[in-house]
Amino acid sequence: MLDLVHGKGFNSFLRVVNSAMGSKSLILVFFENTIPIDFHFFSRDPALRIKVPEQEKFAGPPDRHVFGVLDELREKQIVCRDGHYRSLYGGLEGKNALLLGFSYQGRVYAVFQFVDRDRSFCGREALENPTLLKTLNAVTQHFYIDHIQTEKRRKAETALRSSEELYRLIFEESMDLVYHTDAGGRILALNPAGLELLGYNTESELRGRRFHEFFSNDEQRDFYFEMIRSQREIRDMEVILVNREGKKIFCLESASASFDSLGEVKSYTGIIKDISERIELEKELFNANIELSEANNQLKKVQTQMVQTEKMASIGQLAAGLAHEINNPLGFVRSNFSTLKRYNEFLISFADDVSGRITPEKIAALQKLRQKYRIDEIKADLGAVFTETEEGMNRMMDIVQNLRNFSHDSRSGDVGELDLNKALKSSLVIARNEIKYHASVSLELSDLPVIRCRPGEIKQIMLNLIVNAAQAVRDRVKKGEKGRILISTFSGDSFACFSIEDSGHGIPSEIRSKIFDPFFTTKDVGSGTGLGLSISYDIVVHKHHGRILVGDSSLGGAIFTVMLPLLGLGSDDELGDLEEV
Repeated sequence: MLDLVHGKGFNSFLRVVNSAMGSKSLILVFFENTIPIDFHFFSRDPALRIKVPEQEKFAGPPDRHVFGVLDELREKQIVCRDGHYRSLYGGLEGKNALLLGFSYQGRVYAVFQFVDRDRSFCGREALENPTLLKTLNAVTQHFYIDHIQTEKRRKAETALRSSEELYRLIFEESMDLVYHTDAGGRILALNPAGLELLGYNTESELRGRRFHEFFSNDEQRDFYFEMIRSQREIRDMEVILVNREGKKIFCLESASASFDSLGEVKSYTGIIKDISERIELEKELFNANIELSEANNQLKKVQTQMVQTEKMASIGQLAAGLAHEINNPLGFVRSNFSTLKRYNEFLISFADDVSGRITPEKIAALQKLRQKYRIDEIKADLGAVFTETEEGMNRMMDIVQNLRNFSHDSRSGDVGELDLNKALKSSLVIARNEIKYHASVSLELSDLPVIRCRPGEIKQIMLNLIVNAAQAVRDRVKKGEKGRILISTFSGDSFACFSIEDSGHGIPSEIRSKIFDPFFTTKDVGSGTGLGLSISYDIVVHKHHGRILVGDSSLGGAIFTVMLPLLGLGSDDELGDLEEV
C-alpha cells in the first residue's frame, strides 16, 4: 500500500476545497480497480481525529457498501446524503454529506467526501461551479497518474530486483543443470551444477559453444527444435546428453523460447535433470513387472475361464434337471390328455346316437335339458379346448427338448458337432426370463451345415451376447414399450455365422477397440464384470480360429457377428474377406 501522504501543499489545497464547499471535514480516497490505495483527511476542527484503516484492511477489497457507492458515482458523479452519514473509510460521522467521484478509463479512481455542514448539500452547487470541478479533476488526475503510477513503478522495480536475486540464487544453487543460450544455441550462461554434469570446471570453457552439441544424436536435437518452435515450450522431454568423457546421461528437460515481435527466436532457457540412476532402476523394475504382469494375466485368464466353464456346467446341469422334472409330469399329463380326448369323442358319439333313438314325445323334454346344461355350447367349445391344450403341451415339449439340447454340451469342453440354429433356440430358452418383459425376438435362420467345435463354449458365447442385447434394450426402452432383438444365421464358402443385433444405445466408435479388453465394461458398478466379451473373443479367435465383429445395427443399436470355420476346429482357412464395420 502507498504510504499516507500529508504534504503541506496538498493539505492547503484540501483546506481551500473544503472551505469552498462550506463543509466541516473532507476525506479524499484514491482507488485502483475498486481497491483503496491512498487516503487524505482535512477538518476545520483541529481537534478532530479519524481512525485510519490498518494497512491489511485498507489494502483489501471494499465491502458491498463501497462497491455500491462507486457504482453510483460512476453513473452520476455527485451524490448527496441527508441525515446521519458515516464515511467510507476512517469512521468520520456527520449529519449530512456530499460525495464527488472522478473516473479514469471507466473506473472511479478518486472520491471526495464533504461531511457535515449547517445546511443540506445540493449537487447543483458543484455542477454550477465548473471551475471547481475542472480544478479537482485536474489535481486528482495529476496526483493519480504521476504520484500513484510512480509508486507502482517503484514497487515493480523492487519486485524485479527481488525476482532477479531469486533467479540468481536458483541459478547458482540449483542441483539441476540450468542453461541460457542465444537464438543460435550458443551458451550464454550455465550454472555450476551444469558444469559438473557435463564434466567442465569453468563457464568460460563452454561460452560460445552450442549447447545442442551435447545431444547424443541429431534426430533428438531436431525434434527438440521443432517442438519448442511450434509449442514455445517443452515439459519433461526425455533427452540423452553426452558429457566431456563421452558418457551418455539420461535426462528430463523443460525449456522455453523467447520470441521477438516478428516471431523469430531470441533465446532459449532450460532446466535439465539427471535421471540416469532412476532409468536403470526403472529398467529392472519394468522387466520384473512385465514378467509378473504376464504371469498374473495368464492366471486371471485361466481362473476366469474355469469360473465360466463351471458356471456353464452348472447351468447345463440345472437345465438337464429342470427338463427331467418337467418331462416326467408332462408325460403322464400328455398320456391322460390323449385318453381324455378319446373318451370325449366316445361320449359325444354315444350322446348323438342316443338322441337319434328317443321318441318324439320326449324330444321336447330332452331339448330343455340340452338348453339347461348348455350341451351344444360345450360340444362346440370342447374342440377348441382340446386343440389349445395340445398346442400348449407341444410348446412345453419344445422347451424341454431345448433345455436338453442346451444341457447336452454345456457340461463338457470336448470337441463335437453343433447345429448353430438349434443352439441359438436352446440359448433363447435359457435367456427367456431376461428378454420376455423388455424385447421381442425375431429369428432369421438359414440352412447351415453342422460344424465341429466345442459346443459348450459356443453356447456360452450365444448366451452372453443374447443377455447383453436384452440388457442394452432394457436400459433404453420406455415403460410399457418393448425393444427388438434380431437373431440371424448365414454361411459362406468357408465359414458359418450367427449375428445378434438389438435396438439399444449401440456402442460408440471410440470405445469399440476396448470392448474385448478384460474387465472393460460400460455398465454401472456392480452390473457387470467386463469379462463376458473378453472370454467370448478368446473362445472365438484363439480356440476356434474364427472372428467376432461389432458394428452398428439397422435396428439402431449394436450388432455382434460371430464367424466360425466350416472345416472344423483348428482350421487356418482365410476368413479375412469380411471387414469390421
